[in-house]
Amino acid sequence: MYGQEYYLVICQKLSQLVRIEIGYIEYVGSCSATSHFFDFSILIKEMIDISSILKERKNMEINSQNSEHIKKWRLIDLVNVVDEFDDCLYKKISEAGVKYAHDYRNILFFMTGKSIVTMKEIMCLIQCGYPDGALSLARNLYEQFILSSFFEIHKKDEDFQEYVDDFWLDYEIQRNKILKYAAEFVQMDLEEKNRIEQDIAKLRTAAHHTGKQDYWWAGKKSFKEVVDEVISSQPDVAYKKHVAMNHLIYKRACMALHVSSAGNMLRLGNEPEFVGIDNRQHQNGHEAPLLLATQSFLFVLSIVCDEFEIDAHNWRERLLDLLNYYTGILNPNC
Repeated sequence: MYGQEYYLVICQKLSQLVRIEIGYIEYVGSCSATSHFFDFSILIKEMIDISSILKERKNMEINSQNSEHIKKWRLIDLVNVVDEFDDCLYKKISEAGVKYAHDYRNILFFMTGKSIVTMKEIMCLIQCGYPDGALSLARNLYEQFILSSFFEIHKKDEDFQEYVDDFWLDYEIQRNKILKYAAEFVQMDLEEKNRIEQDIAKLRTAAHHTGKQDYWWAGKKSFKEVVDEVISSQPDVAYKKHVAMNHLIYKRACMALHVSSAGNMLRLGNEPEFVGIDNRQHQNGHEAPLLLATQSFLFVLSIVCDEFEIDAHNWRERLLDLLNYYTGILNPNC
């Protein structure tokens, strides 16, 4: 039952190891009438009946609490912005007939699609009262913010296309690395493993930048080096402090995501004096993931809209209003 073919199929399905062919981009927005199986905004606004076996009175109490929770964190305001942007991007790509290519615009499209989905996942977790899970996901949005900032910094460089080329080349390298691991340790096929190693070496010969770390395509050894360049690129002290604050929340997100003594003990939403394990859903503690996610999403949205000449003024204003609101909860003295 568990032969080599079985394991290879599992590896391919889990990692979606597809070789992307050139063609038109298909963008299926979650708001598209033919694409969704439920309306996300309705899910937030009308809420889910979380326990059908509870008595009617108990249900009313829970729904009332959930309604106050959604109202406190202004989830309806946030989901409306995300859905409107998602729908607009869907129409933009559909009307333009954008083709898949190894260019900067395609990087932005896929980055934005991932960011929109992540925002919706975060809002689902916050609605259900899990701030640590939401913060873990918010770290991906922060990384998208840093990634988009890096490209924006170098956009006018003469060698800008080299960063773009290597970023796309990294897809094939990462794809082959997973296949190599499967060949060596799952299939135990050394001949296949050696063949894939040769493919990876051949891919690297086409690269403009050297190195084998995650951010080799940017000429960096680590994510921190990319962050440092983003911070140092702007002379404005307020901007530097702002990014540093987001990076601090990001570090807390890393702590929540990775296994460690601190990560297992610290829970957002617990009272400071509480020592122990509290696995209940939390009404509090959601300002940190919402702040990091909304700020990062705002930047990605702005870059994409500027690139594709989409009027984002209204979305920016609404997201900034939400940021001020979440900041006031995180730090009432601001």
